[in-house]
Amino acid sequence: MAQEPASTGRDATSGQQTEWDRQSIYLRLQEGSPTVFWVRGEEAVPLQPRPDLFDHEGGFGWGRESDDCMALAVAIVARLVEMGLVDPAQQDAKGRYLHHEVLAKLPADEPRDLHLSYLRLLLG
Repeated sequence: MAQEPASTGRDATSGQQTEWDRQSIYLRLQEGSPTVFWVRGEEAVPLQPRPDLFDHEGGFGWGRESDDCMALAVAIVARLVEMGLVDPAQQDAKGRYLHHEVLAKLPADEPRDLHLSYLRLLLG
């Protein structure tokens, strides 16, 4: 019986890259309130805060260093960890980086689309 060749891991890496490339995060204002949607293909699902990871009772925000902005960073990175795109051991560091270097620097109160392929470059 012939043995199948050992996997090189290329398929997993390629599949992971495809996941990054086909998803986005939409930052929107709905009735004046910041709302975040996770978009994958035709599906748009509201992103939820993660009080289990970041003690904050408010919602999301962007455009300034704040608890609302940090809550958004934590929720985004937690979702990336759940999807297997970010190492759980790096979750805190990636969340802080995303908050300080990306989300807090966006123009406040303006809608934005953050493509995960862009975040993949930043979060490496």
